[in-house]
Amino acid sequence: LAGTLVATSVSGIVVFTGVVPRGRLGSTYAARIACDAVAAGTDSTDSTASSPAATATPAALAVSVAPMTFSLSIAKCTRGHEPVVSANDAITNEPIAKNCVACKDRSFNFDGMQCVACPPGGNCRGGDQLQSREGWWRSSPEAEILFACPSKEACVAGTNAGDGACALGYAGPVCAVCELGYRQWGKACVPCADGQTYALPILAILGFALFLYYIFREPPKKTTTAAAEPAEKTVDEDGNKTGAGAGAAKNNTSGDQSVALFSSLVFIVQCLGLLKEYDVAFPRGVDKILDAMDLANFNLSALAPGCSDDSVNFYRSFTVGVLAPPMVLCTCALIYYLAERARVRHYRDFPDRQRTEHDAYEPLKRRCLRNAAWLLTLAYSGTAKTVFQLYNARRLDTGSFLRRDFGILVDGAGANTYDAYVAAGVLALLAYPVGVPLVIALVLRKGSKEGKLTDETFKQKYGFLYQAYKPGFMIWELAGLVIKCFLAAVPVFATEANLRGGDPTDATNGFDVGAGGGFALACQSTLAQAALLGLMVAIMWLRPHKNKLHSAQQATATAVVLGWVMVLGNVLNVDSASDDAQVVAFDEEEKFRVCFAAVAATMAAILGMIISSFFAGELDASASTAYAADVARKSFYRLTSRKSNASADDDAERGETKRGKKADQLLDEETTPRSGYGDELNSSTVEVRIAERK
Repeated sequence: LAGTLVATSVSGIVVFTGVVPRGRLGSTYAARIACDAVAAGTDSTDSTASSPAATATPAALAVSVAPMTFSLSIAKCTRGHEPVVSANDAITNEPIAKNCVACKDRSFNFDGMQCVACPPGGNCRGGDQLQSREGWWRSSPEAEILFACPSKEACVAGTNAGDGACALGYAGPVCAVCELGYRQWGKACVPCADGQTYALPILAILGFALFLYYIFREPPKKTTTAAAEPAEKTVDEDGNKTGAGAGAAKNNTSGDQSVALFSSLVFIVQCLGLLKEYDVAFPRGVDKILDAMDLANFNLSALAPGCSDDSVNFYRSFTVGVLAPPMVLCTCALIYYLAERARVRHYRDFPDRQRTEHDAYEPLKRRCLRNAAWLLTLAYSGTAKTVFQLYNARRLDTGSFLRRDFGILVDGAGANTYDAYVAAGVLALLAYPVGVPLVIALVLRKGSKEGKLTDETFKQKYGFLYQAYKPGFMIWELAGLVIKCFLAAVPVFATEANLRGGDPTDATNGFDVGAGGGFALACQSTLAQAALLGLMVAIMWLRPHKNKLHSAQQATATAVVLGWVMVLGNVLNVDSASDDAQVVAFDEEEKFRVCFAAVAATMAAILGMIISSFFAGELDASASTAYAADVARKSFYRLTSRKSNASADDDAERGETKRGKKADQLLDEETTPRSGYGDELNSSTVEVRIAERK
């Protein structure tokens, strides 16, 4: 307190004039007034009150008037205003403010203390006005921090907060939960009555079913040269080989060479599907393309019904996704077991009951092993992503929510359930992101030490993993798997909260602002660019493939994904709704055009890879055409041979005996069981052919 602190009472009333209280804004202090007695004999009509002492005339009065204490509060400025510093205190040298002014444009406050800059995603016009822009959400009207919504059209602009800031069909934190009667398709909530939303899941299920049907029916192709095909070879006048034997090597190896192209194409599709999990808001239409590509990662959440069962959440998708690979392995093992039992029953009358490579069950058993390894490799990136997403929580001012399903609270009331799944997720981390590459490496290492890499049986089972690479790079396939695993892990662990750290109650660095904040996506895109650039340099420098074309194709696939990551970091990372006039941003139309150009460049690269393989003879359709023609020719000769047996004399008169012999030879070749292991005949087949000739 400053000023005049002593006053004289008049008729029991004391008036203090010129008292100046000083203190911090918003603070409350205790003020005490004491009355002091005047010496005896003085005028009893006058009294003096002072602080800290007041004086009264009779001494007895000093005893009857007790000291008085009351509260004194230093008021703050009203909402939307801040104090103006006019000078500094002469004693404490602290700033002194006597007046309040309203917050200027692009600033605000709710407490009357200090005007702060408008937060990202906010629209401030001075005073206490804080409105959210389209695509941004805040939890309550008093919340001073805004969060970017996963789907921009889900959050409407204005002063509303919570569910009131969500568009029709959206609800929950950052409007990322679909209301009843809506299902999630990508990051958007669409009405359940819209039948088009089921088109993509249905087509995906049918396509996967056809794929399984094909790989289990298609026999494992031989990888040997023309020497393994006992087809007739002739030499023309120029000394060139003609006939079936001339193209046998080309046809037999084209299927194996095309595996390199297939691997590069799958790398592009799966990696682009992984990018949609980054902290970025893709333009409308582009997100649907990436959602479709994410089906290549076996994204089971895209196939969830949503409408028919509102209990479907990420926990269920996680359980199915983690158990799907073991179920595939068990199915293949069951088919393998049944095939072996059928083979034993079929050959129980054989004297030796030995396992033979000529029976029809051996190719089926080999296909089971090959397809199990193939499906496990294809599903690796999707399974790793599903496991990682269990640890991808987004920290908001209302709590931490699972980024893949904002209906799941990972702290507070949902902590117990989440902790149980996290404990199971540790086993899944060891089994999939770490275990699958380790098992592949061990299998190939064991095959190399035992000299099985050139064995036909081993190649038909696991040849797709190493046959396209040079001997020193037999585990190069793991490089692509590791990169995909890294891309899936980046958006999970490189979040704003993890990178900045800090107190979660601190609004400046304790939360995950999300897409539009810029910091998280900048770090994520930098990490992804470093990994992809390292892979591309390694491919171009080492050239691990036997065929230079295959190295060029893998480098092209890596460059395509790298280009998309650069688009994320340099184009889509800037929010066009920023209040900062110095930011050079892309508006939504410009972002769409850049993404459209990236889609066109991707399609051109894929088309170039396919055309290059075609002209290199790897996609020669003559292999399947020749196979169909061979079947038709053998059927024709079967009919003609039966006719020649019925009328041998007529055939001799017409000079067709030679053709009949050729037909018998082709029929012998057809009825003789073959496999990729040799062309020997078992004893029973020889006896049958001798009986027919007799």
